[in-house]
Amino acid sequence: MTKDNNLPFDPSRFAMPSTGAEEFGTRKIRSVISVNKPGKMEWVHLFDHVDYLIPGAALLDLQDGRRMYLVEPEIAAQLEDDARLYTLAPALTRQDKLFLWPCPIIRTGETPNPWHSSHNDAFKAAKSGWIRMKSNRACGFYDIIEPEKIMPEPDWPDMSFADMLQIAFNDDHIVDRDDHPALRRLKGGM
Repeated sequence: MTKDNNLPFDPSRFAMPSTGAEEFGTRKIRSVISVNKPGKMEWVHLFDHVDYLIPGAALLDLQDGRRMYLVEPEIAAQLEDDARLYTLAPALTRQDKLFLWPCPIIRTGETPNPWHSSHNDAFKAAKSGWIRMKSNRACGFYDIIEPEKIMPEPDWPDMSFADMLQIAFNDDHIVDRDDHPALRRLKGGM
């Protein structure tokens, strides 16, 4: 079969010499950022920078399979144990999934829960390298798994933490008033 560039649908007319992405200067637009702990099969690395961290974020999880709510401190103080405190920081998976990792805060005087303690250990370990956090139900804590070989550092997105929070929570998942729909649902209203 011969190549004929005069045919309007000759495939060779449309073949780029490479994938083309780097030639056109494309960049990924992140429109979804989840708020969750890492999955058991995910290699994760935490972004360790003071400007990308909320050391005491109050989060409300209505346990309905939907997204978590970020609660302003004045409202969280009224919710007692319904809003839990977390350290919140961005993390990346090896598949380049950006997410916000909520790590439970162990309060002073609280009896340490082995799940929370090992979760905190995994969070700290992920600051300096890739890890997996895998549930060990038989022992009642998370195993922290390190790679056998050194993995390259992640390519962190060029985004502010404020932009990440806005994508993750939007306006509808920030509880900033007493009549917020999430609080109405929590109190039994709709």
